Amino acid sequence: MPIFTSEYILKVMDFYTVSMARDNGTWLFDGMKELKTIRIEEKNAAVDLDKSSSTLGLKHFENHTYISLDEGVKHTLKIDKSANYKKRSYLVSSNAKAVEHTHGSKNQTIRFEGHVDLKLTFHLPKECTLDVTPKSYKTIVNGENVSLEFKNSKKAVVNALCR
Repeated sequence: MPIFTSEYILKVMDFYTVSMARDNGTWLFDGMKELKTIRIEEKNAAVDLDKSSSTLGLKHFENHTYISLDEGVKHTLKIDKSANYKKRSYLVSSNAKAVEHTHGSKNQTIRFEGHVDLKLTFHLPKECTLDVTPKSYKTIVNGENVSLEFKNSKKAVVNALCR
């Protein structure tokens, strides 16, 4: 995600002040003002998205699992091998900051703001749909992943709705 040096400095400062704890298999994070990604040293970690607060999604890359968090400061993360997170829609990657996030049992809405034309990827099971404002100029479907590319747009609102 392209960011300015001034934004990077704030992320570095968070690195020194974030606190973490583990309680009965749930990770607790506090003080994450600008840091919004957690890396787990497990190739295909399963995250229980229903029991993890403020979690936007995850991505498995090489031997790690990257977890995207919302704009909040406190987060809980439940790692559970039995969690069937792939039945839900979730964010896989973005080149912009998630500045607002709301969710219900069947939907989630994320508002993005970035510095360049947006590129977003969502995991979208067949029973789910995306409503995007503004409309993306290019949509690429690869299995259950949907990539959205925008032209002349550094902001977007994405609503994922599942039946």
